[in-house]
Amino acid sequence: MKMTFKKPLAVLLAAVFTLMLGANAFPALLPRAFAETVTGQCGPNVTYVFDPDTGALTISGTGNMDDTFWESLFSFANDIKSVVVEDGVTRVGDYAFFECGSLQSVSLPDTLRQIGDNAFYNCEALTSVTIPDSVSDIETYAFAGTGITSLTLPKSLREINIHTFSIEGLTSVTIPTSVTKIWICAFQGCGALSTLNYYGGEEDWAAIDIDSDAFDGASLSAPTCYHYGALCAENLISEIGTVTLTAACKARIQAAREAYDRLSDYESTLVTNYKTLTDAEAAFAAFNTGKALQFAPGELAENIFGAQQSNIWFGKYKQSGNKTDGFNEDPVKWRVLSNADGKLFLLSDQNLDVVRYNQKYTSVTWATCTLRKWLNGYDGNPYSDSFIGSAFSGKETAAIAETAVVNDDNPSYGTPGGDDTTDRVFLLSIAEAKTTAYGFMD
Repeated sequence: MKMTFKKPLAVLLAAVFTLMLGANAFPALLPRAFAETVTGQCGPNVTYVFDPDTGALTISGTGNMDDTFWESLFSFANDIKSVVVEDGVTRVGDYAFFECGSLQSVSLPDTLRQIGDNAFYNCEALTSVTIPDSVSDIETYAFAGTGITSLTLPKSLREINIHTFSIEGLTSVTIPTSVTKIWICAFQGCGALSTLNYYGGEEDWAAIDIDSDAFDGASLSAPTCYHYGALCAENLISEIGTVTLTAACKARIQAAREAYDRLSDYESTLVTNYKTLTDAEAAFAAFNTGKALQFAPGELAENIFGAQQSNIWFGKYKQSGNKTDGFNEDPVKWRVLSNADGKLFLLSDQNLDVVRYNQKYTSVTWATCTLRKWLNGYDGNPYSDSFIGSAFSGKETAAIAETAVVNDDNPSYGTPGGDDTTDRVFLLSIAEAKTTAYGFMD
């Protein structure tokens, strides 16, 4: 039994609707006076919107924010409670949020590259911040005097500048291997600092140019824990690349998984691309689900080889006995005879059923026999079911190509082959069964 499997076409149908709300859809609300929002320019191509009622400041646009000196960029600085800097902004200006004493939360975009001098200086209510890995430059006093207790520095950061993190309540900091210089007083006065995590090994730390007073007044000046393993795991995950059905890809995925599984609970939190690993594992597993053939995006499984070198599982059919009242529906294993022109030519690995070539004893050809009708579910099938209807789902059936079947006369006896047909499932011809390119012996 054979069939040709065509590369499926995916059609995405999106439903869009408009919900109409009537005049009485909601109960009446009590009137409330709202302060007007404040808008303005805070960079050549950067604007802001401030809501006085909530204290929320939203900054949007492209490029750098403006710099100021010894005062915040915003006249309403004391009223700012939250800041969202949207994608497109590349630099937070000098003194932008200088002494914004009510500021409690900050959201920074992945487009950000620099944080200027004194940008968040003395923002005492700011207890946490996530600095995106895109940031390579954080200038002097940027976070000095804030209420931040724990910091993970971005993996693009090159230098830790003077007084950048002079934070009295800072208890934990994680430093990446990208850092090559730690300047004088970088962590001055960090008397509560009890955990200093480093993303590399001892030799890497020793290679950093650290000024003698970089940790002046801090409770420690060297890593309490080296996390070189976390860096190795991240690198191995990054090396997985495009998932393909190859031994090399499988080995890369396994190496990344083993490296990750060796990490401590804390080290595993330092691995920022773990989802890449789990996605790769899922994609590789999907190549061989035991239920249906699945393809990598944009390609017809180019690493599946013909001449019966590869096998795939597609569809389900009654095969193994269930020891009670019949057979289990098991995944069907197919030999790949060829992989060409976007199609797999498949031959079932085992005999799947016993069915008469024709139900009645009479003169027939492939075009007129009942076996062909049963295999393909054609009109005139004398059985209550069909092979194609039993073995494959509707989606799977649609993925099986219609093939022009040339029914040659018998080469030894000259018996007429009958009319050529177009079928999804058919039998090998004598010529095909002798084709060495399909893995057969002539």
